Amino acid sequence: MNANPNERPAVEELRIIFGFRYNSIQCNEDNKEKYGYKGNEIKATFEEADKEIPNISTSYEKNSDAVYTICDSQLIDLEVSNLI
Repeated sequence: MNANPNERPAVEELRIIFGFRYNSIQCNEDNKEKYGYKGNEIKATFEEADKEIPNISTSYEKNSDAVYTICDSQLIDLEVSNLI
């Protein structure tokens, strides 16, 4: 992602990109090309990644001496910007 907000993709462009990736995996979009990627390349990349998932170990250990707490989100007074 670009650090400059003006150079980031707009919401509609992201919707198109993610839609194309989804359709490349779920549907038959093998021959279509968008943003320099072909549907069959995207599908192959995800299939390869799916094969690696079982080989990934957790990279963290739970500290048995630590105290883990949950904060009720209803107790937090959040300010929401009107710009959203």
